[in-house]
Amino acid sequence: MTHENYIGGRWVAAASGETDAVISPATGEMIAEVPSSTAADVDTAVAAARSAFEEWGGATPRTRSEALHRLTDGIEDNVDTLKALESQNVGTAACPTSAGSAR
Repeated sequence: MTHENYIGGRWVAAASGETDAVISPATGEMIAEVPSSTAADVDTAVAAARSAFEEWGGATPRTRSEALHRLTDGIEDNVDTLKALESQNVGTAACPTSAGSAR
């Protein structure tokens, strides 16, 4: 599974096009490939964040709250998948915590 950076509202590969393998410490197997990001990617992300800051900073508290609630909903809707991925990433068994008790 290959992933990309999320910069400026788009999924993009690293500027170099290179990736790094993510290896499960428990099995030694490659579980994903992630962008091998460099300073150029960081500069692009920082520029995008600065650009977005004006819109975000001018948004009403309600608009910002609603956006954060949508983010929270997305995490909660995918908590089992996220737990499984992180468990693979660190080489431990997934804890049996349900989405409701992860808050």
